[in-house]
Amino acid sequence: MQNTVPQCPQVRLHGFCLYHTPDFSQGATEPEIATFAEGCFWGVEHIFLEEFPPSRNKGILKTSVGYTGGNPIVTYPTYRTVCSGATDHAEALRIEFDPGIVSYKELVGEYRAYCVARTT
Repeated sequence: MQNTVPQCPQVRLHGFCLYHTPDFSQGATEPEIATFAEGCFWGVEHIFLEEFPPSRNKGILKTSVGYTGGNPIVTYPTYRTVCSGATDHAEALRIEFDPGIVSYKELVGEYRAYCVARTT
């Protein structure tokens, strides 16, 4: 199964892509989606699942990994082709979360702490 994530908008943190689809309806209880793209989706997924494990009801409902951006000619990038640098895709983590338990701001804060720790 091919995982796809939205194209990266102009929101960037430390050179990495952030994407959020907020639900602005009054009293929304539906899950929201956040996408974090950078060099290693497994590493990013690990830090989020360590801090917000779904089994402990800390707000993350589920995650999936895939690719975003890249050359539009490459419609089904593989891990090998993305790692080669030939496609210009970024590895991305898609998080479905409950905004009543954890906010997008908290998720970005965790991601920022991860990025700062890696660059200092």
